[in-house]
Amino acid sequence: MRRKSWRLCCRNSAAFDIFLHEGFHTYEYMLWELEIAYPFLRLGELLFADEARWNSAFEDFARKVGTPEARILHGVGVPRHNAV
Repeated sequence: MRRKSWRLCCRNSAAFDIFLHEGFHTYEYMLWELEIAYPFLRLGELLFADEARWNSAFEDFARKVGTPEARILHGVGVPRHNAV
């Protein structure tokens, strides 16, 4: 699947309460998808990344956006959206 065929479609004021990554689990794709979705999460809301232990994308993402309380529980990565 080519990334060029995917785009996040939101209205200017759109925000998510929850985002679930359940797609390709390659490092590059997971990191790309998490980085695209994260800014659209409301502050204090959750992002879930299935199979977060398959590679280090989730951990690298959590470190990059500054979510020290991010955890991987039963293989699912869960960071809470913090103020930027």
